Amino acid sequence: MSSSTPPATGRLTLSGAEGRKQLLGTQVERSIRQYIAHRGLVEGDDLPSEGQIASELGVSKSTVRESVRRLETLGYIKVVHGVGLRVGTFSIRPVVRALPYDLLNRAQGLNDILEVRTVIEENFLVRAAVHMTDEHLDALERITSEMEATSTEGDVDPRLDEAFHQALYEPIDNRLVMDLISAFWGLFDSARHALDFSSNSRGVQEHREIVEALRDGDEHRIRAAMREHFRQLEHELARFSRIQDTEEQP
Repeated sequence: MSSSTPPATGRLTLSGAEGRKQLLGTQVERSIRQYIAHRGLVEGDDLPSEGQIASELGVSKSTVRESVRRLETLGYIKVVHGVGLRVGTFSIRPVVRALPYDLLNRAQGLNDILEVRTVIEENFLVRAAVHMTDEHLDALERITSEMEATSTEGDVDPRLDEAFHQALYEPIDNRLVMDLISAFWGLFDSARHALDFSSNSRGVQEHREIVEALRDGDEHRIRAAMREHFRQLEHELARFSRIQDTEEQP
């Protein structure tokens, strides 16, 4: 921030005249992200204070504060009380949680999200299968066995279901994918409680079929097992939609 600050690529600057036509807060956020990227900063590294950022960019502290708040929500920045601003780690989860309320409050909206989730999980599972080791498969087996031991009429403990879906994609070592899958899982778990539709009564069996398909290593079987897993949820959403439509009729 002082005279020893590296060249322009490492400084906090706003764009030129064209950029100033955009919302100022958006420009401040972009400037902070660029500052982090150009300096090669990583999680935990210190950032200038809100006052320093405001001074360098020629904007008010309140504008910087709002920008910092939004970047903190996405994980780009961590506000450490008594210390200051530090670099965080971006997460897709807040983005998913911020989906329009109408999407989350109706069966059709959840079906749209389920379609996206199915495509993501199915295709990345095929990629994960290529790197799946016996250790990974054994971990999935242990989770499935615990599901069987603790299930009631086939229902799956949500804690184990989340662990299973996370374990499926560990072999590809992609944090963004893991965040996205975790966010979608949490969204449906919350919707299930909020909207009061039942969980899948064939859950344990379907998880077992996925593990067996992975052990077999056949891509067609893997895809079919994952599609069937989500098809049951699709059927449950369709049933819930019919109930919802009936209740809304005059």
